[in-house]
Amino acid sequence: MTGLEPTHALGVLLVGGVIVAAVLVWITDLLGAVGAFAAGGAVGLVYFAGLWVTVRALPASRKPALLVFGSYIVRLGVAGTMFVLLVRSGGWPWLASALAGFVLARVVIVRRWLPADTMPARDAI
Repeated sequence: MTGLEPTHALGVLLVGGVIVAAVLVWITDLLGAVGAFAAGGAVGLVYFAGLWVTVRALPASRKPALLVFGSYIVRLGVAGTMFVLLVRSGGWPWLASALAGFVLARVVIVRRWLPADTMPARDAI
């Protein structure tokens, strides 16, 4: 056996093993980062939608400070937990991907919910 015989693993034809294994690791890391980006975006949507709901409920609230503080604690707890879990699972690359998704969610929500006449300059967002 020379080590160049094709073998089949995970639906991929392996020749030599080392190079293909490195490619599989890279693909796995990339898929993890994409998943972390999606998770960050989802948490960002929940976080900023929760902020929007809180701000809209302030005028009718009898205890606005409690509403703001409680909302902040819940939103921070959800986002913080997700970021901690991601950094424990995939390290800083997953955290960076999740933060990028989180920030993109903010941009999307601002562009979607802010009226066009009150929209800040594009470079301010």
